Amino acid sequence: ERVQRVDYDEIGDRVKSGSRSFFDTVGDILLFLLKVVGKLIGALIVFVSAVVLISLFIAFFSVGILDVSHDQFGDFLEIANTTGIPSWIILLSVFMAVAIPFFFLFILGLKILVSNLRSLGNPLKYTLLGLWVASILGIVFVGANWSNQRAYAGSFTKKEMVAIAPQDTVVVRMNEEDNYQYRVYLDAPFDVVIDEDNNRKIYLTDVEITVRESLDSLYYVRVRKDAEGSSYEAAKDNAGRIDYYYELTDNQLLFNDHLVIDEKLKYRNQEVDITLYLPHGGVIFMDESTRGHIGRRIPNDRDLYRSGFVGHYFQMGTDGELKCLDCEEEQEEEEEKSIKTISMTDGLEIKVEEDEQKFLMRVDENGVTIKSKD
Repeated sequence: ERVQRVDYDEIGDRVKSGSRSFFDTVGDILLFLLKVVGKLIGALIVFVSAVVLISLFIAFFSVGILDVSHDQFGDFLEIANTTGIPSWIILLSVFMAVAIPFFFLFILGLKILVSNLRSLGNPLKYTLLGLWVASILGIVFVGANWSNQRAYAGSFTKKEMVAIAPQDTVVVRMNEEDNYQYRVYLDAPFDVVIDEDNNRKIYLTDVEITVRESLDSLYYVRVRKDAEGSSYEAAKDNAGRIDYYYELTDNQLLFNDHLVIDEKLKYRNQEVDITLYLPHGGVIFMDESTRGHIGRRIPNDRDLYRSGFVGHYFQMGTDGELKCLDCEEEQEEEEEKSIKTISMTDGLEIKVEEDEQKFLMRVDENGVTIKSKD
């Protein structure tokens, strides 16, 4: 047989060339896919950052520049801002702290989409960076100042004797009439009202009533006003400026269900805590209007809690505990009698008797026997 001479070097070069062409094609495809994914990511970054920037511009110009100060957000911002720093400066700091990073993200997304996009100049970059750092420092300063303005809690307390005979029953009611011309309902712990002199006031409903034992034969009402401030003295002064009233008419104690504060004093977690002291034998009745204003931990013989006192008569006992005079007597359920017997004689026998029901199970050499009787 004739054996042809084969040029193995030529064949090897052809194989190598084909392999390179194949892997180059695969690489080009992967590179193309990566570019597509990169463009999609860039488009997503541009879209998200653009939405955020547009929203920030609309919010800032509508609330800050246009000075919409008497809408709900404006009222909340003005009243909650206890720092003394103008609200527009706070808004501007928040705007720059959020907008500048998203502006750089927007530029980054554009660079991913457009490869030959011109870069921002260094002066503009450093200016924006400086503004961003300044805004962050401003927010930190505002937060520290706001925290300092509410760092201490103080109270102003006044205790008065009320002219109620020990044998009489005192009825506690809440005065729900505010007699204000206009009221702005805010999604916040407070509202804004305008009185008859066109003065804006902060309106709160943080009023609680508790009942305690009197140390003598007289009735007393103690009103404690609480507030916060930058010092104990400032907190006590803020508490003393709370406007709150109650009155006694024909053995009826009528407490305001709200407290008001001058708008200039700002919101500082103000509240009113009322304590009614009853002598031994004194009787009290909580009207339906007190629901939602009754305090916690009032000692009583029924383990009632807050709204459970509404609509009942209670008498102060010698042990300092309120005794319910018209609560229904609790009927104690008799414990069901149950007899269980287990016997091991000539096998296993289990016998259970409960009221009129009987159950018997026997296991012995004859097998298992089960009997029951209802």
